[in-house]
Amino acid sequence: MKMKNVWVLALTIVMLFATAACGGGGNGGGSDAQAGSSEEQTAGGDADTTASGATIAFIIPADDALGINDRGWIQMTWTGVQSYGDANGKTYTWYRPLDNSTQGYYDAMTTAINDGTEVIISLGSQPVEATIQAQNDYPDTYFIAVEPSGIEEYLTDNTYAIFHQVDEAGFLAGVAAVRGGFKDIGVLTGLDIPPMNIWSYGYIQGINYAAGELGITDIKVRHHYVNTSAASPEIQTLAASWYNDGCDIIIPMMAGGNPSLFASADAADKPCFGGDVDQGEQSEHILTGAVKRLEETVPAALASIYDGTFPGGTYRWMNVDDGMVGLATGHWRMDQFGYTLDDYNADLEAFKSDEGGQRSGILTEDTVRTDPNSDAFDALWAAMGTKNIEFTNIK
Repeated sequence: MKMKNVWVLALTIVMLFATAACGGGGNGGGSDAQAGSSEEQTAGGDADTTASGATIAFIIPADDALGINDRGWIQMTWTGVQSYGDANGKTYTWYRPLDNSTQGYYDAMTTAINDGTEVIISLGSQPVEATIQAQNDYPDTYFIAVEPSGIEEYLTDNTYAIFHQVDEAGFLAGVAAVRGGFKDIGVLTGLDIPPMNIWSYGYIQGINYAAGELGITDIKVRHHYVNTSAASPEIQTLAASWYNDGCDIIIPMMAGGNPSLFASADAADKPCFGGDVDQGEQSEHILTGAVKRLEETVPAALASIYDGTFPGGTYRWMNVDDGMVGLATGHWRMDQFGYTLDDYNADLEAFKSDEGGQRSGILTEDTVRTDPNSDAFDALWAAMGTKNIEFTNIK
């Protein structure tokens, strides 16, 4: 297949221009086919560095609304890359494709490899097809794919895939919300896709379980897809309307859309949770949040390349036993609602031991974690058995 086309040429021209304008090599700064801002480059590393020659290349999503500093999973992945590189003398950089197509991601990967990278890190399901192609075309390059739904059966010896059982983190967040005394709980999901549904399904199952355990029968849960993973006035307006309608707390899984909720929580002086990573510094109204610790899983995967233990051709689901999913504790504010860190740790241990069947009962179908067909969730929503709560799924 002839992969080099006009997009490759355009990307190469921009990269050459960036090199001429910035000069130098080394750690940090990003390369962006759409001319990333100096603010992004400075936040990512040294503003006067370029992509050329970096050992580790992180392919970030093409969406302009996101970016290396999205305060979510992109930034935490980048933090993991930086921490490993700085501690081990490895150079690193990031690339943004020209668009979200398979060709766009493949071209970005090819450019990084031609620049001399040894390791390609990709994030999410959008780069999956490009990763499948590139891993075969460049067998001497290592690929680390994070949350790559649908890649499992195509992995080659130079590729390792990492998933996080975020339904477990979501479950614990749902339990925390109920144990904090909240009765009218909103759940906002960005897109109707497995990576986001898994979080939200866990939230609602946790709420349902805790309500049953505590004998609470008057909990109302409203769930809605906002159909975006970026900040928007519409999210802020919806969250404001829920708060005005009596919603006590809102739990999000909207990636880059979460800050829109935080703005509404600040305006309404109402509590909310963060999501994906510890976002507690963004608002004093964020009490905690369900997280996956990409800043730890990514460096561990990189270390395996250089210590000879790289598990190429395999994938792994990280969970609470690994300590890689759970609740954010760095900005814990649940104490004011009577749910302490000691309470959380006790609930975490009970969950690990599957007390009351809570852990084994989160998902009724194991395949839902990796099934790229989000229709699988329609049946789960309908058959979830939320007998302890009043549940409304607002499509």
